[in-house]
Amino acid sequence: MLRRILALLCLAVASYGAFPRPLADVPISAPGGKTIRLSQYKGKVMVVLIVLTTCEHCVKSAQLLARLQKDYGKDFQAVAVAVDSKAPELAVTFRELHRLNYPVGYLTDDNSVMKLADFKREDRPLSPMYLFVDKKGTVRLQYIGSDDNFFKNEEKNVRGVVEAYLKE
Repeated sequence: MLRRILALLCLAVASYGAFPRPLADVPISAPGGKTIRLSQYKGKVMVVLIVLTTCEHCVKSAQLLARLQKDYGKDFQAVAVAVDSKAPELAVTFRELHRLNYPVGYLTDDNSVMKLADFKREDRPLSPMYLFVDKKGTVRLQYIGSDDNFFKNEEKNVRGVVEAYLKE
C-alpha cells in the first residue's frame, strides 16, 4: 500500500497542469449532432483521454480505456475527445474501428481544448493526454504524451490511479 501511495506521489510530481481543479464544463460534440456533458458523469471516477485520431499511441491508450471500462463497470467512465482537424469526420470511425465501448466526441475549437486541459496556447502539449477525475468532478492528475515516466508503464499507472479513486 505504501509503495502504491509513493508511486502515485511520484507520478503527481511529473504531471501537467494545476491540481486539484474543477473539471471544465466544456460541451463536447459527438457524432449525430449529440453533445457529451462531462458533468453527467459526476459520481463516477472518470478518465478523459484527449487524442488525435491518427496517433498510434492515442489508439493504444484508447484501447486501454476500453479494457478499464469493461473491468470497472458502472463506477467508472472513460470518455475520449478527439482534437485533430478531421475529428468530426473520424470520431465514429475511430470508435468503431478500435472497438471502444465508451463515448467518443470531438472538439474543434482550440479555446475549448485549452480550457478542458488547462493549458496555454504556447504550451503545446503532446497527445495522448489523460485527465483523471474523481467522483466529485475534480481533475486531480493529468499526464501528457511526452511524460515518459507515466507512459513507460501506462496500464499499471492508469489502473493504479483509477483504483485509488474508486476506493475513496
